[in-house]
Amino acid sequence: MLLLLYQAYDDLVAAGLWDESTMKFYQSNGRQKLKIGKGSWTILAANKDAVRGFTGSLWIDEIRDVSSESYSAAIPITTSYPNAQIFVTSNAGSDHSTVLNELRANALAFRDDSMGWFEWSADPSIKFDNSPEFWLGVAQANPSLGYTINQRNIEAVLSDPEDIVRTEVLCIQVDTINPVVNPSLWDQCKD
Repeated sequence: MLLLLYQAYDDLVAAGLWDESTMKFYQSNGRQKLKIGKGSWTILAANKDAVRGFTGSLWIDEIRDVSSESYSAAIPITTSYPNAQIFVTSNAGSDHSTVLNELRANALAFRDDSMGWFEWSADPSIKFDNSPEFWLGVAQANPSLGYTINQRNIEAVLSDPEDIVRTEVLCIQVDTINPVVNPSLWDQCKD
């Protein structure tokens, strides 16, 4: 997210659209803020204390890595802001991604009609191989494959640990990220 703010600032300056009278870019004490007119985007640390004193809509990236404590501390910033929204983005996580897993379970059970859940992921039972079915799963999890995502970039990471590819490329939840034993290799030992 921080890189996104820097890129937005750089793009506005490069295009000659940066207007010092209505636009500001701040960096101090571990916080970064881009202010344009009456709107602003602020980058905060992912801890329970960073959000104190803020109000507004909220975007949390990589929700799979956010603790319940930090998430619970962040949500109140939306309560006093008119029409505030909460956006979370992430790849799939593991069984330890408690906030992501709870939000997903609530969404799929339709427990909150104010919640929208948009997920692109491969079938969890997909085999980790180079088969046409595998590549169908890659396409399901990456709808921009062939447009903004190049297949060669996906091929380049297929030698990474399977759990990383399952979460980062196929967007499938795994039991554990960086397990001691590769689950597919373990399954091959059956019989």
